[in-house]
Amino acid sequence: MGLRAFDPDGGDLGMPDPIRDDEDLFAYIVKAAKLLTLTQALADVSNLDLRFCFGFRVPLNVVDKDFNYKLRSIILPNDVVWYNIDGRSLFEVRGPSGGIASTKVCYLITVKRI
Repeated sequence: MGLRAFDPDGGDLGMPDPIRDDEDLFAYIVKAAKLLTLTQALADVSNLDLRFCFGFRVPLNVVDKDFNYKLRSIILPNDVVWYNIDGRSLFEVRGPSGGIASTKVCYLITVKRI
């Protein structure tokens, strides 16, 4: 998936690429946030009315509560937030049958400056 335009009313944010096994999850998140900030800044100076989204897959064995606790230790730029629904930022993606979850995903999104 990588970086893409974010439509808050679009519903489907897409299936993100998995994080490589040799990559540190939190270093990856920091790099993604910096990329979002730079992209949003370029859109803003170009007068483009866009927001951006960057998603990534998280291993299934990651516990939501522990993950969310660790996420709070990462200081995100002011224009980047976690996409969440009802306070959740880590979502299970289920297979076509709706059965067992096949992966977990998170999304970072930019917020519009006023």
